[in-house]
Formats: sequence, structure tokens, C-alpha cells
Amino acid sequence: MENVKLESWQARVDAARVQASDESAVLMDEMLNELKLLHEQNAQLRKSLVQARQKSKMSTKLKEALYE
Repeated sequence: MENVKLESWQARVDAARVQASDESAVLMDEMLNELKLLHEQNAQLRKSLVQARQKSKMSTKLKEALYE
């Protein structure tokens, strides 16, 4: 889903670049690259969060088993 948004924004930037000044085109490219980087970081953080939650659950299950 998010990749569709990124591709859509890329297409919009490409279309706007035709009418934009060189400085504006560079700015749009920098912003789009930053957006892609943040998207990748967000995906990695979400993955890390899921892994941390799974480890926590396993630890809780182990603690419960030990208390029984």
C-alpha cells in the first residue's frame, strides 16, 4: 500500500518537474528521497517492534510455566 503512495508521489514529482525551476526540481528530489528513506526506516522499526513483542511474549510464557 505504501509503495503505491511512493510511486504515485514519484509520478507527481516527475510531472511537476516539467514546469519547475532547477532549484525546485532539486528540492522535490531531495524531499522524495528523504520520504523514501523515512519509509524504509519506519518499516524496519515496525519489524523490530514485532520481534520485540514476540520475544516478550515468549518470555512471559516461560515465566508462567516456571511459576506453575
